[in-house]
This record gives sequence, C-alpha cells and structure tokens, in this order.
Amino acid sequence: MLVERVVVPQNAVQDALHIAVASVNRIDYLLTWNYKHIANAAMREAINTAVWAAGFEPPVIYAR
Repeated sequence: MLVERVVVPQNAVQDALHIAVASVNRIDYLLTWNYKHIANAAMREAINTAVWAAGFEPPVIYAR
C-alpha cells in the first residue's frame, strides 16, 4: 500500500513493510532510528493517509 501509492520509494520496501506490519497488527507505537523513510516528518502525513485509506490505523511513530 505504501510503495504502490508512492509514499515510500521502491528501494525502501522493507521500511514500508515495517509500517504496514505495525498497522495491520494494530501496534500502537513504532520506535525507529530510520529518519529517512519511517520517521521522516515530511512523509508522516502521506504515510498516515495511505494507511487510513487501506482501512487501518497507523502507529504513532517515534524516532530515537
């Protein structure tokens, strides 16, 4: 869902997978050190919108 909607680039499929797995499994929080794609403030709204559009609740993403 995230790669298809071009929210996360093709070369970051594993990053999209982390977000998707957390969303599908109703994980409330996702802690990451990945500022490039997961904890990127500029991408946050697009990630949330794509997850909501797929019918899931996005996790709250915290960066360490």
